[in-house]
Amino acid sequence: MTDNNKIINNLEIVYQRAIRSKSDRVFFQSMFDYIEAFDQEPSLVKVNKQIIELADKDLKIEKSLEKNTQKEIFKVYEETTRYLKTQEMGSRTVVDNMKSVFDAWSGTLVSSIGKTRHMYDDLTYALMILAKLDDKRHLQFCRRYGKIHDNGNVDNWEKVSPTYSKWETECAKNKRLMKFKIWHAWNEIAQFHNWFADYEIERDKLIKSNKSMELGYINEKFKAIQAVITGEPLQNKSVIEIERDEHQRYLDMIHQYIKKRLNQNEIDIKTSNVNCDYESKSGLLTINGTNLTFKPKKIRGLVLEIFLKNKWSRKKELYWEDIIYEIGGADTGVQTPKQKRHQVFYAVEGINDRVLKKFKIQNFLSYIDGNVSLNSLFFL
Repeated sequence: MTDNNKIINNLEIVYQRAIRSKSDRVFFQSMFDYIEAFDQEPSLVKVNKQIIELADKDLKIEKSLEKNTQKEIFKVYEETTRYLKTQEMGSRTVVDNMKSVFDAWSGTLVSSIGKTRHMYDDLTYALMILAKLDDKRHLQFCRRYGKIHDNGNVDNWEKVSPTYSKWETECAKNKRLMKFKIWHAWNEIAQFHNWFADYEIERDKLIKSNKSMELGYINEKFKAIQAVITGEPLQNKSVIEIERDEHQRYLDMIHQYIKKRLNQNEIDIKTSNVNCDYESKSGLLTINGTNLTFKPKKIRGLVLEIFLKNKWSRKKELYWEDIIYEIGGADTGVQTPKQKRHQVFYAVEGINDRVLKKFKIQNFLSYIDGNVSLNSLFFL
């Protein structure tokens, strides 16, 4: 049994214990154990990296738009700051909101609505207050960033950040779809484990940095997780709900993905830098120094010759009729088109079966709707 198969078997035991348990307490304990088992296997680091790459790909546009949005907002913040330095303006609200924009930008303030929305909301609120001041002498400046009526009422702030609405649209789309994404499932399961395992570490960090809002949240999160793991109900109902159905679905998504990736990684290891040659005269197929013999004048040997002749032939996709034509009637006898098609299909199946048994390589050739092609791992 390979190392990857051992890992899959170990995870399978924990996974089955989780989903079969009638007790929610046992389910959540098993889910915690699943991540513990995952963390103890160095070879699973590659799988974790693949999940991160999926998230990066799905969120690439959103992150790019957010980066541009923050730059646009901060540019307006700087322009507004310079303007305010030239004015006598007694609004404490404007001053406080401008400071809040900078604090969010610098990371001093961590907002529950996120850095970008916090910056945008506080900046536009400061501009709105500025536009509504009684003397209305700031209207001209504020109108540089949006449509504002003479009485100070604001229709929009579309010039604060032209990218902001595009970013929000992309965020809404990703939020709608993320429950079906493997990276979101992984985040939910892994964070469940980490919130409970590393609670004291995260708590002390927040206490040290004086982040009371975040501290309150992780305290509530920890209590909710502790309740489902111990099976002891909370004395006071928490605003954070941890539902088994949702987490069981996430655990299933993760487990199936891990099995698929470990199996694929096993194949990749075996077939990376593959040296594959076929000698048409002798019928000798050689993969990484190991030989397998076919009858060169029979259809299996002839099919191998067609696809392994040179680097261009390896990338071909041929219809069964084209293969019969290239064979030139050899080994076929007098047959109907249906029989010829079946002969090509069974030749491909026979080759694949022998290659799988000898080299443990799956799908050496593919046969889809009558079209035959070589596995791309064997391209030159």
